[in-house]
Amino acid sequence: RIKQKLEKEKSELKLELDDVSSNLEQLLKAKVSLEKLSRTLEDQAAEHRAKLEETQRALNDTSTQRAKLQTENGEAPPSTSLGLLPQPLPLHTGAPPHP
Repeated sequence: RIKQKLEKEKSELKLELDDVSSNLEQLLKAKVSLEKLSRTLEDQAAEHRAKLEETQRALNDTSTQRAKLQTENGEAPPSTSLGLLPQPLPLHTGAPPHP
């Protein structure tokens, strides 16, 4: 009778061990997959940072060149970074200007 009880307990523990082993295997596969995704995202972030830095350098170069040209033309350089944006042309409505 005790032997039967021990065999039953052993069988239940083996099933539980198999279940835990299966869960562990799934978790390890998920971990490997997430680590791969993490590396991919880190690489993409690095690429985007490099492109941003390149764009910022180009913007700075353009701003410097614009300021130089404005100085050569006797224009006052813009006082804010928003001044670096192209200024809209005045709208012509066809009506004579107001005095």
